[in-house]
Amino acid sequence: MKKIFFCFFIFFLYSNVVYGQEELSPPPVVKKNAISGGVNISRVFSFPVVPGLHLDYERLLGNKFSVGLEIGVNWVTIPYIKIQGRFYPWARMFFTGLGWGFWGLPLWKQVSVLNYQMTTLEFGWKINIGKKGKWFFTPCAAVKLLYIEHPAFINPQLNLSFGYKF
Repeated sequence: MKKIFFCFFIFFLYSNVVYGQEELSPPPVVKKNAISGGVNISRVFSFPVVPGLHLDYERLLGNKFSVGLEIGVNWVTIPYIKIQGRFYPWARMFFTGLGWGFWGLPLWKQVSVLNYQMTTLEFGWKINIGKKGKWFFTPCAAVKLLYIEHPAFINPQLNLSFGYKF
């Protein structure tokens, strides 16, 4: 019986001395800021497919939440600006987001300011490219509710963007 306890004691000392001295790798540095830009394809009013451009800034708040700002314009010159919040339920890859902002009517309607409200619901996937934590590609599907008077126009949108974390 004493030999069994002695063997366990030796194994215990050996495991603590040999394996306890291994250096643990430091935790990965999380990049808290991201800037991205890309193209979007949407359906606006009676136009079936309208291409556009957008620029995003995003700041992580903890592990699962972020806030950001998006500025964009599309082919029929409808500019928009919105503030968005995103929730990352699985390892900062897949996300769902909610945004609120303003948009303007095209210049051919003699309106050139951002004077209408919009609400955005989005779902997407942030895919790391190359070295983890630097470059990323984000496909995202969004639905914008554009408010003009009482009825809201539903504007489905597909965003494809490339970005850099810093």
